[in-house]
Amino acid sequence: MQKPENWKDLTWQEKREWRFKRWRAAEGVKFESAEAKKKHDARVDRIIKAIKLEELPDRVPIDIAAGSFPAYYAGYDLKTVMYDAEKMRESFMKFARDFQTDTMPMAMVSSARVLEYTQSYTMKWPGGGCRTTPLSSSSSKKSICRRTSTTSISGTRRTTFSVNSFPARRGSSRLFPNSGRSIPSWGSVNN
Repeated sequence: MQKPENWKDLTWQEKREWRFKRWRAAEGVKFESAEAKKKHDARVDRIIKAIKLEELPDRVPIDIAAGSFPAYYAGYDLKTVMYDAEKMRESFMKFARDFQTDTMPMAMVSSARVLEYTQSYTMKWPGGGCRTTPLSSSSSKKSICRRTSTTSISGTRRTTFSVNSFPARRGSSRLFPNSGRSIPSWGSVNN
């Protein structure tokens, strides 16, 4: 579906209507059955009605921020889906089919391979992250990732990692003494 020639002259409402039509048309999508197409159209219509606030949808649209739950629901652990894209896809597809939400849940789980490739050391994930060695030879020997455990009133133990956002060199730790932030350790939470 091509944008109309007069796209720049359209009002925001007209542009929105064109986008809604394009979304509902699902051009290039091959549905498994007529029933699947019917369900798609009903879900899109439901969401459009909720967005426009002009008429009531048949029910409130459901969009679940599933986080890493689909991995566990499919029988995997977080490390497995972070290192195996096919298992991540499989777990999120199972979740979407079983829970029948109106939208496809976003994978709130990062690819560990991407995190390793980009050398992301500001977070901890199962199998990697959070450097405890200096970033360069000119850095101080101070660890940039510190593990702390706390216990809540209910007795639940939570492990976090404090990560310095700034390099520990040339006195930056004196300039920014509170530059760390807490990041949950997914492999150690509630242990």
